[in-house]
Amino acid sequence: MIIDAEIANKLCQGVYPFIFQKFSQIGLYIFRFYKNYQWIYVLVDQRIPVDKTTKKPIYGHCRNINELWIPLIEKAYAKLNGCYENLVAGFVDQAIHDLTGY
Repeated sequence: MIIDAEIANKLCQGVYPFIFQKFSQIGLYIFRFYKNYQWIYVLVDQRIPVDKTTKKPIYGHCRNINELWIPLIEKAYAKLNGCYENLVAGFVDQAIHDLTGY
C-alpha cells in the first residue's frame, strides 16, 4: 500500500518515531521517499523474499541476519518503483535522492 502524504501525516500526528514504533510492533513499517517532487509514504510488512534452500534474503541484507533494516528499506523502495526488478541497474545517487530529498 502506498499512502498519501496527507493521510500519513494524520496517522503520525507529528510524532513520526512513536507511530513507527507502534506499527513495527505488529510487523508493519512506514518509509518516506521523495519521488516526483513530493514526499510519499510506503507501508510494508516484515516479510522479505528468501532463498528456499538457504533461508537467506535474496536481495540486500545486513551481515547480521537478524537485522532487517536494509531488506525493509529495499522492499519499500521496490514497492515504490513497482517491483524489485525495476531496481536493477539503478543509480545509487537516485536512490539517495529518493531517500533524503537532496
